[in-house]
Amino acid sequence: MFPLWARIIVITILSVIALAGGLMVGYGIIGEGKPTDVLDPSTWQHIIDIVKTE
Repeated sequence: MFPLWARIIVITILSVIALAGGLMVGYGIIGEGKPTDVLDPSTWQHIIDIVKTE
């Protein structure tokens, strides 16, 4: 139906969307934070700093 390269691109794009959606649900709903904050690099730097200090 679709060429192999097109399937790979579509799967990659859908995977990135699913990852971002899952991060937003986990951080925003389960973690009770603001869902869009998960896309902010300073949030990830803060998480990395917490992990490295322990």
